[in-house]
Amino acid sequence: MATLEQRLFHLFDRSDLDAARAAGAVRVSCPRVGQVSGTVDGVVGEGIGAGPHSVSLELSACRRGGMTLEARCTSARGRSGHPCPVLAAVLLEVDRRGRLSGIHDNTPITLHIVAADNADEEGDTPLGDEDPPEAVHGESGGDAEGIEPEAIEEEPIVAAK
Repeated sequence: MATLEQRLFHLFDRSDLDAARAAGAVRVSCPRVGQVSGTVDGVVGEGIGAGPHSVSLELSACRRGGMTLEARCTSARGRSGHPCPVLAAVLLEVDRRGRLSGIHDNTPITLHIVAADNADEEGDTPLGDEDPPEAVHGESGGDAEGIEPEAIEEEPIVAAK
């Protein structure tokens, strides 16, 4: 059985994965089927901010086939829509406990890290001066002018098989 770590951790920096594995207390709960809430204490990393941090995961069917794992994180990098050690720590704990393990091995999973609407207002920016890679970014905060929300086609952030 392919784990979330095997499917999604190519998206994270090695230093983020090391920080996630060394994280302090990681607590996860499943309030509903396909949803996971997590809290992480003791993650040390660049661009994380003071903890504890919360992560919300929601698994849903994708219109193009496969599954979408939508993630929201309260760390500075997570709020800007980028992979971070806090999200990686929760994914590791989800794997360890076997949550979300009913996904078939051949089902592609798309990770969508949702940026907070107020990330720019709080001064949170991605690490470094370069623009984030096109494959890893959050969704926009508003609708395009003159286009109905149903008509907007969103590209998946990152697909992994």
